[in-house]
Amino acid sequence: MKKLFGGGTVFSSLIIPLALGSLFTVFSPSASQAQTGWEIVLNMPDTDVLMLSNYVGVDRKLKPVAGQSLTITAPNVTPAEVYLEATVMGANIKDLASCSGEIAWARTKKFFVTGQKTLGANDFTGGGIGIEISRESNCVDDLAKKVTEGVGSAPPGTYSLKLEVFYKDPKDPTGRIFTSGAIALKQIDIIASSVQEINLNLISPANGEQLSSSNPTFQFDAQKEGKIYVYEHSNSGQSSQDAVRPGGLKCLEFAYNFTGTNQVNYLYPGNALRPLQLGKKYSWFIEASVATGGGQSETRTSTVYSFTVSSNDPNYTRLLDALTNAPDPIGSTVSNLLSSGYTLAYSTSNYIKLKAGTSSTRLEISDLLQKLAELTQRGIQVTVSVGTE
Repeated sequence: MKKLFGGGTVFSSLIIPLALGSLFTVFSPSASQAQTGWEIVLNMPDTDVLMLSNYVGVDRKLKPVAGQSLTITAPNVTPAEVYLEATVMGANIKDLASCSGEIAWARTKKFFVTGQKTLGANDFTGGGIGIEISRESNCVDDLAKKVTEGVGSAPPGTYSLKLEVFYKDPKDPTGRIFTSGAIALKQIDIIASSVQEINLNLISPANGEQLSSSNPTFQFDAQKEGKIYVYEHSNSGQSSQDAVRPGGLKCLEFAYNFTGTNQVNYLYPGNALRPLQLGKKYSWFIEASVATGGGQSETRTSTVYSFTVSSNDPNYTRLLDALTNAPDPIGSTVSNLLSSGYTLAYSTSNYIKLKAGTSSTRLEISDLLQKLAELTQRGIQVTVSVGTE
């Protein structure tokens, strides 16, 4: 899931205990105009996956989360009597209709703030400030049931939290309650129920594709912002997993900041570290760091796709067709090598070396094509050997 409950920081650890209690009718404060100078800051990290067991116990009760806090700043140093109201809402919660709408509401007991006061999870339990009144929907029971069933994380959807401070002015003889104007809002969009369910899908270049451009466009779908990587293979037979290991020949490391469909252009010089070369094989993937709460994160990596860069010279296509369709063993050997990840190192400046006995002859591509055509027409048996230079 993503971040839970936006505005300043979050009350996730605080909102949980605030949801305890019985159902009741909310009465609005009798007072009116907000006083400037009040502030609420929530300290709750954003998460992409929210672990249910951190918030809901098997006893079907909500619980505070250690490490999360709330700081209230008053406009002056005179002690002010205050209380907090908190509302948790859910929207489009996957497979859990009870969590769409109000999930929980609570009001704390009154307490005093002098200048600034920081409240931790323990302040919202019986030993701290405590809760005066609260209500919760069936969502809490349904989430607790998921915990007992071994479900590790909360369902995807949008969760939001609203916190508001109310205060009593000691100088007001009527004892009215005033809204401070200090409101903290936080929204968290949970995108997956586990790290593994965050989708990072590669689109193009497709796996095994041969490109005619050394500045291709990479296209992919991602539910999470992250980075795209491109690595060069050290040799034709190197596997994709070996090529992308740390210390490999990195060609591109580029951060993308949008979710959904992304397009990243390979530019050298520009965002790329090294140019793509004709006849070379490359592998690419995308990666995202997923926050799971409590300062923890996990790395999610897409599958790895490989591609080769070939020439857009029409002679290259003619040569490749001629080699793969040549009489065996030439045709089958070339086809097997290509399917195994080897590429034809071709450019307009390359030449072909034809060896006969102890002598060898350099051929232009057009000459080779002609000789291959002659071999096809004549019943000559051909032997072939493949070497690397």
